[in-house]
Amino acid sequence: MRLILGARVDRPALQRLVDAFYVEARQDALLGPVFERHITNWDEHLGRMTDFWASLLIRDRSYSGRPLELHRAIPDLTEEMFDRWVEIFSSAVRGEFGDSSTSEVLIDLAKRMGVQLSKGAIEAAQ
Repeated sequence: MRLILGARVDRPALQRLVDAFYVEARQDALLGPVFERHITNWDEHLGRMTDFWASLLIRDRSYSGRPLELHRAIPDLTEEMFDRWVEIFSSAVRGEFGDSSTSEVLIDLAKRMGVQLSKGAIEAAQ
């Protein structure tokens, strides 16, 4: 467990965050079809995304991978999709952590990641 600006962030909280995000994202008209086309094993994906966030936030080193390369391999990604991802992720963060400083840190991180992934994926497609 790690403290981020006074709030406890642990693996179970990150698992709940990831699960809540994907419940919404899979139903989203813009993002849902993209996820459904590219993810074949949802249990594995959810675990991998929990590992990703845990590696970033609580430094448990459970994730190894190259997110930018994975996103570059997905055709037709748009800036609008990344913006929508940030919106849904932000909602899931607030659902788990409320209107706290932890939420603000996580949302800011997600926004920065969205910009970087968007630039990298869209540039690769051109």
